[in-house]
Amino acid sequence: MRRRSLARVAAAAAVLATGAIVGRSDAAVEHTPPPAYKALICRAFGAACSHWIRIADCETGHTWNARSRGKAGEIGLFQIHPVHWYHTIRSRHAGSVYVSPGRLTDPAFNVRVAYVLSDGGRNDRPWTCRYAANR
Repeated sequence: MRRRSLARVAAAAAVLATGAIVGRSDAAVEHTPPPAYKALICRAFGAACSHWIRIADCETGHTWNARSRGKAGEIGLFQIHPVHWYHTIRSRHAGSVYVSPGRLTDPAFNVRVAYVLSDGGRNDRPWTCRYAANR
């Protein structure tokens, strides 16, 4: 009995590893942004929309998880780093307003901060994934 259950587990692991369980290409699904996120990004970044979609796709590890967090504390679709978050808020509000970094999990707010941080879409240097987006 134990051997059969181990064999089933091994077979299931093999199927999952090959991605054959769903009968479709998960890679294509992962890289397609949810329509609402695409609309937010395109509304903010205009003609450069596809470039910024590629950055967000890469930054979230192709998951499009608005609540994703990086190892250094980066948050959201554009993985806004705490250092950049602090600078953006301080420069816009002269330090007089405290806004919780937790708001960065809100996709609309995260896109707005990315837009401000990118100087209106002209500067992608704060993002590690800018190289992947330029391919």
